[in-house]
Amino acid sequence: MYDLGGGTFDVTLVRIGPADVTVLGTDGDHELGGKDWDDAVARYVVGRFEQEYGFNPLNAPETSGEVTVRCEEAKRPLTRATTVTVAVDAGGFRGRYDLTRDTFEALTAGLLGRTARLCEQVRRDAGGDRLGQHERRQLLDDRRGFAQRPAAGAQVRHGQVAGPAWT
Repeated sequence: MYDLGGGTFDVTLVRIGPADVTVLGTDGDHELGGKDWDDAVARYVVGRFEQEYGFNPLNAPETSGEVTVRCEEAKRPLTRATTVTVAVDAGGFRGRYDLTRDTFEALTAGLLGRTARLCEQVRRDAGGDRLGQHERRQLLDDRRGFAQRPAAGAQVRHGQVAGPAWT
């Protein structure tokens, strides 16, 4: 199970039998979570705004909260759209910045790589290839409106971790 929460990432490898569920391995990174994806978007958008206007809206208490929320909200439409526009009104300036799915994935590739490495470590620690035949089951929490593939790159597809060790 791949659980990327707001402030933590947890992965658990389970064997589901006809009458039981056995945990084969589990691990997590309590310094990695969805907020890191939000922060990556904020750094990108704020960097563009600051380059254009010479003003960092995150340094102003009256605008930092709004900018942070807009950047966090920008990633959700990228599950369906290829581009979203983030508007920033701060310090008497207005900026509009396009964020493409490709840019989002490039900005967060290192974060996603950390989750994939942890998944691989859990698989190895649980016995790796000796685990026998397996199947993937999609378990996707849709509480935040992700009805389609999260815009998180090629390593996570339809709620399942993919890659050399997971194919």
